[in-house]
Amino acid sequence: MVAIALFFGGRIVTSDINRQVDQLLKIKEKNPDITFFVSLNKEVDNVAHTKEFCERLNIQDECVQVHETREPESLYKYTHGTPSYQRTYSMFFHNKMCMESIKRYQEKYNKKFDIIVKYRADLTADTPLSFEEYKLPLQNNNVYIPSDFDWGGVNDQVAFGNEQSMERYCSCVDNLQKMCESNIYYHPETLLRKHLELSRMLTNRFEFRYRIFR
Repeated sequence: MVAIALFFGGRIVTSDINRQVDQLLKIKEKNPDITFFVSLNKEVDNVAHTKEFCERLNIQDECVQVHETREPESLYKYTHGTPSYQRTYSMFFHNKMCMESIKRYQEKYNKKFDIIVKYRADLTADTPLSFEEYKLPLQNNNVYIPSDFDWGGVNDQVAFGNEQSMERYCSCVDNLQKMCESNIYYHPETLLRKHLELSRMLTNRFEFRYRIFR
């Protein structure tokens, strides 16, 4: 059975938790050996929603983190401290926090995840995400990203790969300063595309039809 870690970073709140949980349970039904991880921005965390979300998906306490998330002052001249820019930093920061949590979990339980997935909690997919067509082990330096919603860069909502590849993917936050100093537009999809180029990652595109609900 394929062991999967699926993580949500930054925020998970939606207007319809029943719809949200149903969507994620469909993924779990297709992929039984799946462990969910969550890293949230303390400033916008809805405690009641988070509690219910985690209980209904049986997410263990050790797989949930809440962090104060403050954009470094060194980025202010590129972002002007505005909320939309801060959300970009939050996403990249919590991607990394999730990856670190996954690595600790693997070490603690002597478990190796075959596939690690970055996912938005507010997606409605036509068909649940599945990995049956992929030959394991996945190759290093390869990340799999849906073929839509690039917005001038590359889709930042869903991605998966093996541990090495996703650790590189999730290190984008460490490259933000360098990319800004190189006059890369501070825009999430643009930053992610440039980060993957700098990391010499091969981006594999796949069809995955979904939409976002809030």
